[in-house]
Amino acid sequence: RVAGGTDGGARRKSSGDDSRDARRPVFHPNLPSEISRLEFAVTIRGNLIEVDMDHEKSRYTLAGGGGIELSHDGRKFRLSADEPVFSTKT
Repeated sequence: RVAGGTDGGARRKSSGDDSRDARRPVFHPNLPSEISRLEFAVTIRGNLIEVDMDHEKSRYTLAGGGGIELSHDGRKFRLSADEPVFSTKT
């Protein structure tokens, strides 16, 4: 879920977060121990993003669209046709 909560390890950025751009979607993975892995797809501003996260890593893949800037625990990154995948430790 991207807007309005932290379920699924993602939330929408609001003022007071780590960026002045309040429109940048932010992901803060925090899976409960009972869930070993979470995969989902979300469309944000016309960009289809596939998210795959577990307790050690997160992977974001641009599956459609022109590109988008996101943030993972304060680390900004951009998905684009030239660089459609971003992976990081959770």
